[in-house]
Amino acid sequence: MKKALALILCVVFAFSLCGCKDKGSKGKDGIDVEYYANLGQIPENDITLGTSRDELIDRLDKRGLEAEKNGEHYGYNEIEGDKNVLIEEGPYDYYYKKTDPKKAVAYLVAYGDAFGFKTGDIIVEVEESLKKYDVVKEKASEKNAFFHFGDYAKAQILKITFKRNTVLFLFEDNALCATAIYSNDF
Repeated sequence: MKKALALILCVVFAFSLCGCKDKGSKGKDGIDVEYYANLGQIPENDITLGTSRDELIDRLDKRGLEAEKNGEHYGYNEIEGDKNVLIEEGPYDYYYKKTDPKKAVAYLVAYGDAFGFKTGDIIVEVEESLKKYDVVKEKASEKNAFFHFGDYAKAQILKITFKRNTVLFLFEDNALCATAIYSNDF
């Protein structure tokens, strides 16, 4: 009887372990980077890749009205470049291609908190948090970090490419200074 009970318990225990598979790495504070990358979103911001310029402006105007009600200063700027249009809003930049007839956001940059990481977090800590993803480390350049206004010689990036979108963490002097998500079609 004891042997039968022990065998049953072993089988139950073995099956219970089958459900304990690793579901992938999460960013700092348990944020699932892959989930938000597939949504095309930085979790701290409700704007997603694919948001049209008109919808973005409407949402930013609503944020401005809310800030005004609270006695806060708020504003955004729209700047047309050679190939892209940039809409700056506080700690966020939104880019869309000038040639895109839908004028959909295809590149989103956060200069504050993103994916649970904070500005100033050290590259080693961020890399460790993302170790189960296929993270590529690169030197920053005008091509892969065009939005960076610092010294490219002191900057590097961690990049994770998913099916539709890529997440990029930009570090200067080993400290996180910006995070971006962009469409792989950008």
